[in-house]
Amino acid sequence: MPAALRMFVVAAVAATTVAIAAPSQAAPAPVTSVWTENSSVNVFQDSLPQPGSSTAINLTMARNEYEAAQIAIRRSAQFTIQNVSFGNLTSGANTLAATNLAYQFVEFEHLNHNTIADFEQWPLDNPIRSAPGDFPDALSNDTSLTVPANQTAPIWIRAYVPAATPAGVYTGTATVVSNAGNTSVPVTVDVRDVTIPNAAQSSFTTAMWMRQLGPLDLGQTDIVKDTYGITKYSADWWALMDKVAASMRAYRLNSLSLPLITLMLDGKSYLDGSTYHFNWTYFDQVVDRFMSTDHAVNQLEGFGWFYNWDGTTATSDIIGGTPTAPVRTAVQSDTAQAKRWQTQFITALRDHVRAKGWESRFWMHVSDEVQTDTSDRYRAACDTIHSIWPQVRIADANNVQESQENVADKENFLVPNLMIANDHPDYYAGAGKPFWLYTANIPTGSYLNRFIDQPVYAQREMMWYAYTLGATGYLHWAYDAWDYAIDDEDTKGDGWIVKADTAHKTIKPTIRLESLRDGIEDWELLKIVGQAKPALAKGISTALVTDATRYNQDTGFVTRMHNALVAAAAGGRTFSTALTANANPSASSGSAPGNAIDADPATSWKSTAGGSQWWQVDLTRQAQVDAVKLTWGSGYPSSYKVQLSYDGTTFADAYATTANAGGDTFAAINGKARYIRIAASNCPAAGCALADVQIGGAFLASPNLAGGKSYDEPDPDPAYPDHGYSTDGVLAGHFDDHRSYGYHVGTSGTFTATITIDLETTATLGSVRIHRYQKYEDYYEPNSVVVSTSTDNQNFAQKANVTEANGTDGLWYDLTFPPTDARYVRVTFAKTGGGHADWLFLDEIEAYAPPAGQQTDLAQGAGYTISEEPDPRYPDTDGRESTDGVVAGGYTDGHGYGFIVDYLTAQPMTIDIDLPAQKHLNRVKVAKYDDGGEHNYAPDRVDIYTSTDGSTYTYRGSALWPTGQWYDITFPDTVAGHVRVALSKTSGANADWLFVDEIAAY
Repeated sequence: MPAALRMFVVAAVAATTVAIAAPSQAAPAPVTSVWTENSSVNVFQDSLPQPGSSTAINLTMARNEYEAAQIAIRRSAQFTIQNVSFGNLTSGANTLAATNLAYQFVEFEHLNHNTIADFEQWPLDNPIRSAPGDFPDALSNDTSLTVPANQTAPIWIRAYVPAATPAGVYTGTATVVSNAGNTSVPVTVDVRDVTIPNAAQSSFTTAMWMRQLGPLDLGQTDIVKDTYGITKYSADWWALMDKVAASMRAYRLNSLSLPLITLMLDGKSYLDGSTYHFNWTYFDQVVDRFMSTDHAVNQLEGFGWFYNWDGTTATSDIIGGTPTAPVRTAVQSDTAQAKRWQTQFITALRDHVRAKGWESRFWMHVSDEVQTDTSDRYRAACDTIHSIWPQVRIADANNVQESQENVADKENFLVPNLMIANDHPDYYAGAGKPFWLYTANIPTGSYLNRFIDQPVYAQREMMWYAYTLGATGYLHWAYDAWDYAIDDEDTKGDGWIVKADTAHKTIKPTIRLESLRDGIEDWELLKIVGQAKPALAKGISTALVTDATRYNQDTGFVTRMHNALVAAAAGGRTFSTALTANANPSASSGSAPGNAIDADPATSWKSTAGGSQWWQVDLTRQAQVDAVKLTWGSGYPSSYKVQLSYDGTTFADAYATTANAGGDTFAAINGKARYIRIAASNCPAAGCALADVQIGGAFLASPNLAGGKSYDEPDPDPAYPDHGYSTDGVLAGHFDDHRSYGYHVGTSGTFTATITIDLETTATLGSVRIHRYQKYEDYYEPNSVVVSTSTDNQNFAQKANVTEANGTDGLWYDLTFPPTDARYVRVTFAKTGGGHADWLFLDEIEAYAPPAGQQTDLAQGAGYTISEEPDPRYPDTDGRESTDGVVAGGYTDGHGYGFIVDYLTAQPMTIDIDLPAQKHLNRVKVAKYDDGGEHNYAPDRVDIYTSTDGSTYTYRGSALWPTGQWYDITFPDTVAGHVRVALSKTSGANADWLFVDEIAAY
């Protein structure tokens, strides 16, 4: 707000600060909302059920697999969840015991800012939410939870399928038991006939640098003693270690971090003159304990730090001090002291590990993140170790490609940072030795990683990418670095993936650790598929993740791809016949096109001619199409395309291959369509035979009214022309896939592009969704997106605006508005050029009818009374800004009205809406003012009251946070002729005004 306006605060506050008399508090019945989400969704305390939200848990699982979902519950009054109980799940005569189901409450971590790296120069692209705020992360070990009024509590529901469980669909119930009553949620676990190996037998290694056993580095402290106050090797300490071991087993962490010098000092090892005396007592006790109680461990990870580089000096960690007071110290790596330690310790370690039978499990770190200018010293250290112990495996994390190539011949396997592996996939594929991935602080940007403010599925999808690359392990530096305060961390959550639970003397997993395990299990399933059908495994994996910065962000798609993977690993159909059960197939020639979707690969549709032929299917209604799995018969084309269409006339290419098309092909799509066509080229003279077509996805709850429709646009740049990309149903990835069109914005000034879609008939609209360009943030982010509608293509009314992608998966601009009749939808994109932000790429635009229960805005056009007059500079034009159906943008656009808020003084004001008649209603929505985050001019709290007579009001509910663009308050169905909206706000920096706009009632 301009400084001049702030000078009016003192004068205006007397006119705008009011105390509102409390309306009659006739106690309404509290409202409880219960819904479910999959494990890829970050559920916040202000999350609300969305149209189409499920109320059941449905899991598809392999044997020996864990999988989770979430029950989200909120109530308009405080309540206490006492427990969640489970019954046995049954499938015919078979039982999946209730003991295989568990629950934990999701805790919230306060972040003071979002993740940044490289001295604040490399922020995380598109965090799930802007900080400061509370983000879901740890899983509580408490069995009960008191939930404040109007706050969502996510409950993590985890299922495990024992290896001996017969395949089948198991059904049962989870019951949330509370002092406000019990809520039952149906649970279905579809167990498929495939078993993943135990972590101890896995060829995938997961290594987390943990400090439970003591300091790994010189200068670190005893994290267990500091955190729990427990003395090392006491009964309480061993009990805690057993819990850590059990957690490692459950989460497939199968490499045990061994702080070698720490364990030697614990055993009173010492230097006497020129001879070291090593005591292996605690080394053996620790390894024996974890090997016996944790069947996951199949790798022993030795930390010796034989070579370190601090930028000026090369050092080695050794045991120094005196025989009676040995200490860990660092000496220059080329000194006699260092060489004496290395020679004697490596020899003793070799002999002891061999004697214990652990040599095949043991591997060693020499240093960490070797830099190019010090790679010669690293090579020399490796030579010293291998000259004494040739068989020991050496590997270290490396985040510079040049230095990795410089030392690769000295390492037994490679551990590149995800970023350099992503940039040099051919090098690692051809390195001739195994390699893992690792992350540690970096990469940020748009890369997959494990930060709290990233989508929870990021760790899971990283493991899918590991499979695609050929990586056989994952390493991270921090399992439990709890001495890094979260407010001091630039990369949020990078320092730990479990949290200390001192009250219960145990640890707490996080939803990020759950995601990591899910991804490792998926890696095992991909390996199973790949052993029999490598092309199918690759197709499934790349459908979800193309590279570390290009991955599917649709949380539903993540779950559906997992389910398809389990089905493929079990050897059955990858996709069910749900989309094709009532479909209408047709073809360019031949007979029996239905043979391609009859679920019998022994039958085929076969064309009667060669050359170009096609087969297509009408699904009879619009569907989300995830992928198409094809099996060709005796005749197959040299190339083909999978095409999508809304109308059966105009088709868009969604997948194309010029490879040998025989056998099975998995075509990743991720689009929307009613018609799917397989367009084959160069069929043999005897014709093409299509034996089986499987289509993955789900029918849309409501049709996309813009699908396939024509539109007007400014001419795009000739290098990136448009071929109907905004309504063809095919989602773009990056500009080079030519599924989006582009405009050269330049490096200064503001560019505007207006797209007008003709829906061909007038329809009632309630939302518009716009798919953002995915690859480069500077290219896909306009500064604002405004949606307007019209019935005549002449008079347009603004309906909604956003300044950033606000969909739950970060890929969509979701613009909702009160229902309006329209034939034309206009979307205006504005972008200010500068730096790399010199292009604007546009993709899919969709339009939908309002969801059930919101087809009629009862408040639209209604009169209302405001408790105080708005500031004269920002008036309520014609006294109808809140019910005219026009959603405001910035405070200067004239579609909203404003009030000055006294500094640090609550500023309540009311809007009393007179409905045209007594109406049944159960929901009120209040638009949130938004100008791109520049100011906070929205209310801090919205309270809703209703009345039948305009005199006595009953409280119905409140909201502290908006969901998307709207504060959304639901309550039991009631009859009312009047709605009171009470808005409260406390002023502060950039929050000294309150702007008000649209109010809708349903």
